[in-house]
Amino acid sequence: MFLFSWRKFLTYIWVLPVIIGIVQLSPRAFDAAEILLLNDTYKLAKYRLSSLPSEQYEKQIQLAIEGKDIELADSIVLLAQQQNVMLDSKILEDLEQEKGFWKTSTRVSQDLWSGVTTGESVGMAGLSAALVSDMTSIGDVRDFASEIKRWPDQDNIVLALSGTGLLLTGATVMSAGAAAPMKTGISIVKLAKKTGRISKGLSVQIKNLSKEIVDKKILGEMANKFKNIRFSQLVSANYWDDLTVTASKLISINKAKQVLGIGGSVNNIKSTAGFKGALDALSRADSIKDIKRLEYLSGKLKSAFRGALMILPDIAKSVYRVSMFLIEMIALLISIITALIYVAWVVVKMCKSIFKGRISDIGSV
Repeated sequence: MFLFSWRKFLTYIWVLPVIIGIVQLSPRAFDAAEILLLNDTYKLAKYRLSSLPSEQYEKQIQLAIEGKDIELADSIVLLAQQQNVMLDSKILEDLEQEKGFWKTSTRVSQDLWSGVTTGESVGMAGLSAALVSDMTSIGDVRDFASEIKRWPDQDNIVLALSGTGLLLTGATVMSAGAAAPMKTGISIVKLAKKTGRISKGLSVQIKNLSKEIVDKKILGEMANKFKNIRFSQLVSANYWDDLTVTASKLISINKAKQVLGIGGSVNNIKSTAGFKGALDALSRADSIKDIKRLEYLSGKLKSAFRGALMILPDIAKSVYRVSMFLIEMIALLISIITALIYVAWVVVKMCKSIFKGRISDIGSV
C-alpha cells in the first residue's frame, strides 16, 4: 500500500493555477514579444487599445461633440466598434442628433464663416474655405514671394515648402501628374506650419532640413528684386517663367528628398484618413520617423485613425519610447517565463519520483 503525502500532493496541485494563468496570459504575452521584437506600431496600438475601458472612448466622443467635430466623434465610434467596445446608447443618440439636417447645416455655415473671417476652423468646410489657396500654385507663389521679401527674417520652412511646391507644379505637368501626390502632401505640411498645426519637434526637424534646401547667397540677391513686386504681377504670365527660374536657383530639389518623403507620407495619410487626419498626424508626430509610423498606422485603421490619435496621443511613438507599456510588456514576459520554468521544474520532479519508484510520494495502493 502506498502512503499518501500531503506535502508532495500540495506541491504538485499548486502548479494547476500556474498552468491556467499561463494559458490565459500567453496570447497577450505572445503579442508583447512580437511587439518588442518587431517594434510594430499597429500591433502596439491594438495591444494598448484592447485594455481601455468604454468610459475612455465615451469621454472623448463627448468632447468631440462639444467641440463640434462630428467627424472625430464618428472616428472614435468606429474605433470602439473595431475593438468590440460597447458604448452607452445615450451618447450614440446624442451623436446622431448632431448629424441631423438642421444642426449639420448650422454647423457647416458657422464653420465656413469662421474659416473665411478668422482662418480658424474645426470642420472640413471651414478649413477648405480658409486654406484652399494653399493647395494651389497661387498659394505657393504668394508664400514664396512673401518670404523672399521678408529676408533676412523669412520663415525658412514656408520658403522651402512653397519653393518646392512651385518646382513640383512644373514636375507634375511634365510627368503627367506623377508628382501630384507629393505636391499635395507638401501643401498640407505648409498649411499645418502656417496655422500652428505642426508639432514643435517635427517643425524643428523640417527647419533644419530647410537650411540645406535654401541657398542663402541667392536668397540675399533675390530679396532686393522682389521688394517692389506686387502679388498681381507675380501671378501674371509675364512673371511666371521668371518665378520658376528663381525657385530652381534658390531651392535645391536634390537636397529636398527628405521633405518630399514627408510630403508623400502625408498625402498617403490624407488618402486613407482624410485631410483632417493628415493635419492631426502632423500635430502628433514629433519626428519624420513618427510620420512614417503614422502613415503605416493610417493604412491599417483608415477612418478610425483620427479616433486612435485622440484616444492615444502618443500613438506615433516607438514602443521603446512608451515607457509604461514597455515596462508592462517586459514584466508580463518575465512572469510567463518564470511560470514556465516553475512548471518545468515540477514536471521534472514528478518524473524523477515516478522513474525512481517513489510512488508512495503521491499515493498508496
